[in-house]
Amino acid sequence: MRDFYDDERRIKGIANYVTALSFLGSKVGKKGIFKVKYFTGVKTLGHIRQKEDKNLKFRISFHVSEGKAKLVMVNEYGIKTLVENHAEGEMQVFLPKGKTRLRLVGARAFFELTLERI
Repeated sequence: MRDFYDDERRIKGIANYVTALSFLGSKVGKKGIFKVKYFTGVKTLGHIRQKEDKNLKFRISFHVSEGKAKLVMVNEYGIKTLVENHAEGEMQVFLPKGKTRLRLVGARAFFELTLERI
């Protein structure tokens, strides 16, 4: 599969382009847990719809053991990288009014991700 890691057109798009040896994930309430092996491509993890501009807080644990991966926000204003390869802790993110997609982008990546909206 082609490397989509820096392909802005594919990252902004609505289609998922995924190859993975293993992609295990679960979402309960506002928390998502993912364990992934050899992920290449772009995948939407969720949508956030805002009626007004707002700052949201997330608790994140993101550890890439091989390859590279990042979590991005995509909306009408463009692409914003939230984390790349490693992150641990809480972060505050500005989300504009409207629809924002959380997308995972990777290139031959082995990683674990826990993301919770707090």
